[in-house]
Amino acid sequence: DHATFRIFAEGAPAPFGRGTSLVRLGVKGRRLGREEARPAVLTFVVDASGSMGQPDRIGLARQALADLLGRLGPADRVQLIAFNDAARVLADPAPPAEREALLAAFDRLQCTGSTHLEAGLRLAYARAVAAFRPGAENRVILLSDGVANLGTDSAADILARIGDARRQGITLSVFGVGRGAYNDAMLEQLANKGDGAYRFLDSAAE
Repeated sequence: DHATFRIFAEGAPAPFGRGTSLVRLGVKGRRLGREEARPAVLTFVVDASGSMGQPDRIGLARQALADLLGRLGPADRVQLIAFNDAARVLADPAPPAEREALLAAFDRLQCTGSTHLEAGLRLAYARAVAAFRPGAENRVILLSDGVANLGTDSAADILARIGDARRQGITLSVFGVGRGAYNDAMLEQLANKGDGAYRFLDSAAE
């Protein structure tokens, strides 16, 4: 599993004459780190409703963003979206070298109002489509405590939109933050439909 190179071989009768064969050899080198992976275009969308205004919620979301920016490479891009009663763009796609500006944009957030998850995801996916880069890892990253008031129709519409985007190459990772009132079932459904990861963050270490 840790070989530096792997060699793949395939053989078949050749169409050029009897007794001849064609052999195809493939050599693949092991990737050595994040810098060898394909670039990432990440749309970081954070819940800024009143219920998020606690250190173990918005504080963890900020720590997650700071950690993410420290792990990315120069070809990667991150854009920031926030939502409460409405959704808004905090920062346009930027390289991780603009870490301080991205974190400053995040720090201007005020956690108030309700959780309009549908508005947040609609804007996030619109921006992810606009920033889409073929051949890159195009991903929406949602951080929320999950306390959203969604009707059946709204939930179905969101799930359908996420599924459509996944088929177009935009995946979704969902991170639930904090302790207490927490709608993990809805967030897990979102992640499953988006073909991405689902994690629960309740500490900086996590």
